[in-house]
Amino acid sequence: MTHQIERFDTVEALVKAAKGHSSWASRDSRSMGGAICDFAGSACFDDAAKLALEGWPEGLRKMRLALDAVTASATALGPAPAYLLDVAGAYPIPALAAAGDAFCMVNPAPISERVRPILRLVTSVATGSWATAEQIFNYGAGLVAVVDALESNGFSVELTSARVVTKDKHRATILTRIKAAGDAVDLERLAFCLGHASYNRRVHFGVLEALFPDLYRFSYGSPQLPERGQDVEQDCCVLPPCSSFEADQLGSPEAAFAAMAPKVQALLADRFSAVPEIIRPQAA
Repeated sequence: MTHQIERFDTVEALVKAAKGHSSWASRDSRSMGGAICDFAGSACFDDAAKLALEGWPEGLRKMRLALDAVTASATALGPAPAYLLDVAGAYPIPALAAAGDAFCMVNPAPISERVRPILRLVTSVATGSWATAEQIFNYGAGLVAVVDALESNGFSVELTSARVVTKDKHRATILTRIKAAGDAVDLERLAFCLGHASYNRRVHFGVLEALFPDLYRFSYGSPQLPERGQDVEQDCCVLPPCSSFEADQLGSPEAAFAAMAPKVQALLADRFSAVPEIIRPQAA
């Protein structure tokens, strides 16, 4: 299977690629009228591009309200660790080594990273056709709340969006950095990238049309979950996609966070063996 990976350091670069010429006779990213407006969450491609480049004020307002609602229903706990347990490090913990635990070595973080250890997170933007624009927003709000909780607890989050598709013997991966480690949480930018249907259904459709015109003509392929070592680096943590949640779990930002938080916590605990509990929905 051939594999083509396209990497974009900014959303602006992604949109520029989506604006490129395509030989497709019909481009869904450019469709207007009828059901496509509800499906994509925007009237046309140009409207979606403008939101991506100039901002989404309504999304920012909705995201602030959503985070207030999540904060009222959830608790963020735990300081950032000054060290991690790893397969290699400065010195072993004898009891763990004697038990045969591969993660028996203490690996102190550099002084500069003890305050802000970096977490490299990847989220798939592909969603099933069943997902409404509102459900996608609720998923995005839950994810923004997770990122905000991690940042508030001393971690520095690098967040990358991924669109991975396969068709016949070809795999296409589109990666876009939507938040760099050390950057503040830009609610308006993340509201669009994580919570607006057009980020996938217009912008990413446009990139597939422009950069993969022959392989994906008249088809956007079968969406796949990004894989470490194949689509993204091994040190990344691939977050649960929108399609992994039931419709009722996406009924509100609070419900999305409550469903998402334990999954993300388990992924982080698997990747960083010493990470404490940092995100927890409050008991009802």
